[in-house]
Amino acid sequence: MQTLEMEVQVLDKRVLQDLIAANDELIAQGRTPNQGVRLQLTDKNNTQLFYGDVHPNVQYEYEAEQAGEYQLCVQLTEMAFTSDN
Repeated sequence: MQTLEMEVQVLDKRVLQDLIAANDELIAQGRTPNQGVRLQLTDKNNTQLFYGDVHPNVQYEYEAEQAGEYQLCVQLTEMAFTSDN
């Protein structure tokens, strides 16, 4: 079993602050904070191994059967941006 470690760092301080503020607002409303980074991890056969929203600037690990080539797609959740653009 191989352990894949992945860390996505949000370097734009404004974007990171917007994500933190959005999660703080959700908490204040009694809702679950869910804003951050959406990750999709697939193997060389395009099999989806992981898909989900994770908190920014946190390290995640994924256990894989073997070493090889993997594709990691990263998307920021909608509330990372202050405008529709």
